[in-house]
Amino acid sequence: MNVVESLPGELVPLFLEVVGSSDQRLLESLYSEPEPSRKERELVEEILGDEFSRCLQPDFEPTARGLSVVRLIEAFLTRWPIEGA
Repeated sequence: MNVVESLPGELVPLFLEVVGSSDQRLLESLYSEPEPSRKERELVEEILGDEFSRCLQPDFEPTARGLSVVRLIEAFLTRWPIEGA
């Protein structure tokens, strides 16, 4: 099983959309490995964090998509924490 397949199924489409549109090489690498490297973990965290920032309303509350991104970040970092961060 690779990194992408290890994510909760309902979050995979969002992961593919966000990470794939930002860094196709990273996405390809995550499809070929069972565990992301520390660098890949950091890149995914940065990409998803940037996406979350774009999903804030004027009152800084997250949109429905923003809440999905939060769930995705939590799922990814719970499975593959960034040690020492």
